[in-house]
Amino acid sequence: MKQNTELPYKGHRKRIKEKYINNGLTGWHEYEILEYALTFAIPRKDTKPLAKTLLNEFKTINGVLDAGPDNLKHIKGISEHTALFLSFL
Repeated sequence: MKQNTELPYKGHRKRIKEKYINNGLTGWHEYEILEYALTFAIPRKDTKPLAKTLLNEFKTINGVLDAGPDNLKHIKGISEHTALFLSFL
C-alpha cells in the first residue's frame, strides 16, 4: 500500500492564489491576507504560522505594515528582505 507522504500544505499557495483570483479579498481572515502577501517575499515555505505570529505581535494588518523594518526583524522568520517588503506595502 502506498503511503501518503505529501506535505499537508502542498499546493496551498496555488489554492490561495486561486481564491484571490476568484473572489478578491472578500471573506478572507486577516491572517490569510497577510499569509498571501508573505508568499511574495518568502519562497517555498508555509507562511501561515508567520502571518499568525505577526498578527499576534502587532494585532492587525495595519499594525504589521506600520511596524517598520526594525520592529519586524525582531520576529523569528522575518528577514531584512521580508521586513522591507512588508514596510513597502
